[in-house]
Amino acid sequence: MDTNQLVRALARPPEFATFVMAWASARFTVVCSRELLDEYEHVLYQDYIRKLIYPESLRAFRDYLLDAIEFVSLEPFPAICRDSDDDKVVATAMQGHVDYLLTADKDIFRTCIFFVIAGRNPLAEY
Repeated sequence: MDTNQLVRALARPPEFATFVMAWASARFTVVCSRELLDEYEHVLYQDYIRKLIYPESLRAFRDYLLDAIEFVSLEPFPAICRDSDDDKVVATAMQGHVDYLLTADKDIFRTCIFFVIAGRNPLAEY
């Protein structure tokens, strides 16, 4: 899941609740790398982002969901995206052997070799 989708989920409690219930019932596994988690943390600590997110949602993500993430170690990866920050998203998905990547980033759509869950509100549709 790329960072913009995580922020979108955390900022919308009904969608986040749906996402959490599906995750808790093992309908899918969230794969992450240390590099991507560092980006999540950096973005989630930005003042303008924190104003969008209910503290309870952020606490649930940190206290419960972080323990349920399957971590992969990133090996060196090539620059394939126009935005270098997107490379770690694609590399994490590839090295985690994911079936789906949750993103709304059009640059990632152009470079992906796996199915991308996209749309205006992909979390609600899952």
